[in-house]
Amino acid sequence: SSGINAEYGGVLEQTSGIETTTEKKLPLSLLVLLTVSAGVSVANLYYNQPLLSRIGSTFHTSESLTGLVSTFTQAGYGCGLLFLSPLGDILPRKYMILTLCVLSSASLLAIGFSFHIGWIIAWSFVLGLTSIIPQIII
Repeated sequence: SSGINAEYGGVLEQTSGIETTTEKKLPLSLLVLLTVSAGVSVANLYYNQPLLSRIGSTFHTSESLTGLVSTFTQAGYGCGLLFLSPLGDILPRKYMILTLCVLSSASLLAIGFSFHIGWIIAWSFVLGLTSIIPQIII
């Protein structure tokens, strides 16, 4: 009997009691899309770090308060890994990836339009939380 492994694109064949797997390769365009998606979403975690002094001077806050922007981004990422990435085994991945992309984009917009450091810190946590897209892709 033969079956199709739809998730990985491989075909499972059984001949004389020995099972073998023949795998199809990903198209180059899909591979590039997945690579860029992973790189951009992970970069969300680090975009704010070179801007922290500028953020602090713009909002007239101390270095320790401004440093919370980066801290909360990383804390959000940790929470996303712990609480959201296991959902990739339960929910449809395509739906989850698209939802995380939309939420990540929305949080970046919210950070850009924030007029108080507290909102930047809060939205940075959401940005980190939604930056687990590579883990869901894999």
